[in-house]
Parts: sequence; C-alpha cells; structure tokens
Amino acid sequence: MRKQSDDVPFVRQTGSPREFPFDSTSIEFDTTFKPALPLRGVIIRNFNPSFYIPCEQVRWRWASPDVLHLQFEMRRNPLVQLMATVIFASAALFTFIIPFTVKRDALPTAVASFFFSVWSTRGILSSEMKVFPTLFDLGILFLCVLLLLLIGVRVFMWWVKPPTHSENASEHRARA
Repeated sequence: MRKQSDDVPFVRQTGSPREFPFDSTSIEFDTTFKPALPLRGVIIRNFNPSFYIPCEQVRWRWASPDVLHLQFEMRRNPLVQLMATVIFASAALFTFIIPFTVKRDALPTAVASFFFSVWSTRGILSSEMKVFPTLFDLGILFLCVLLLLLIGVRVFMWWVKPPTHSENASEHRARA
C-alpha cells in the first residue's frame, strides 16, 4: 500500500533551507497504517539530486502495531557545497582586490561587474535554493556592503592624504 506524500509529515529535526549550502538535515516522523501492515522493510527513494541519503543513517521501527517510526538523514551533495564555497571565497578575494588595486577611472566598471557577477552566481545556484535569503545570500550581501565600505575608505584616504611637495594637486587627483 503506497501512501500519498501529503499523508506523511516530513519534519526537519536539524538544519534549515536557509543554511544553504550547509543545509543537511535529519528527518524523523511517525506514520500510521490502517489497517496495520506486516512490513518487513522500508525503501526510501530520493527524488532530489541535490541531496543524498546515507544508507547507514536510515532507521525504522514499529512504535505500535500500526505506527511506523522512520528516521533518516539527507545530506547536501558535497560538489554543490564545494562549488558554493569556492564561488564565495573568490568573491571575498575580489572584495579586497577591487578597492585597492583598480585605478580610479575603472572603479565604477569594476564595482558594477562585481555586483552583477556575485548576484549572477546566486542565479546559477538558484535551482538548489528553495528560500530567500539563505546563508549564501547573506554572505553575498555582506561582501557587497564591505566592498562599498572599502571604496569609501579609499575615497576618504584620498581626500585626507595631502599631495607630497614634489607633485601638485592635479597630479595627486589623477593618480588616486
């Protein structure tokens, strides 16, 4: 007898979809069979390619003659975790490179490219994310704000630092 998916209450015991890409979870629930069925085993089928279910983590037992207690884990695909981590680490690196190495004339283009790039990576991973905002989204937002603050520091330092006696003010502005 196959139960409909709306008859089974899948409740996460750990993890949250907002913790993407580290949103692995443990699921534990009871389901009732009326009339009681003489089951000798349970098959769990995973329809989500972003997660895998380790066989050694699947446990089931009869809580009563007609109530089955089932417990298992769903772990995020390590390749998805690695990809999200590498993308975030690269964005973090560029957050510190852009404000201090890009010439002033090219800074608006570099910042716009950065913003479009990091939010486009969210689009690449959007099929894996079911909610907004996720931990990944908050990290990207943090990097964007940090980039703007670091550019503000660069502009502030440009205004505070007086030109040296060997260069005039126009050369100082052109160099910064």
